[in-house]
Amino acid sequence: MAVDYAGKVAVVTGGAGGIGRGLVHALLARGARVVVADVEEGALSTTVDELGTLGPVRGVRTDVADPPSVLSLADDVYATEGRCDLLFANAGVTSGGGGLPWEQEINDWRWCFSVNVFGVAQTVLTFLPRMLEADGTGEIIATSSGDGGVAP
Repeated sequence: MAVDYAGKVAVVTGGAGGIGRGLVHALLARGARVVVADVEEGALSTTVDELGTLGPVRGVRTDVADPPSVLSLADDVYATEGRCDLLFANAGVTSGGGGLPWEQEINDWRWCFSVNVFGVAQTVLTFLPRMLEADGTGEIIATSSGDGGVAP
C-alpha cells in the first residue's frame, strides 16, 4: 500500500533529473505539493512543465553548493508553502572526468565534496531548524551512492 502524501509539502533538491525526478513523480502521484530545486534551469523548467499534470509542482533554481542559494530556497518555500513536511536532500554529482580517483583534478574533488557532502549539510542545516519549529511531523531523506557520494 502506498503512503498517502496528500497535502504534504515536499522539497526535492536535484529534482530535475535522475532519482530526483523519479521522487518528484512519485510524490506528485501520491498527492504531495512539490518544490523542485535544481541548479539546471532548463531541466528544472522541463520537469515542472512535464510533471505539472500530476499535481501542484513548481521549481526554484538552487545551487546546494552555495549557502545563500539554499537559504533563498528555504525562504521561498516557507513564504510560499508555509512549511516543509518532506525534505529530500538528493542533489549529487560525479566528477567531470570519470575514471580512477587519482586521475582526477583537485577541482573535481572540490566540486564533488561541495555538492555531495557540504550541499547535503547545508540543506539540512538550513531546513531542519524550521522543520523542528513547525507543529507536526516531518522527514528528511538524504540520497547517496554506494561510494558515499564523495569518490569520483
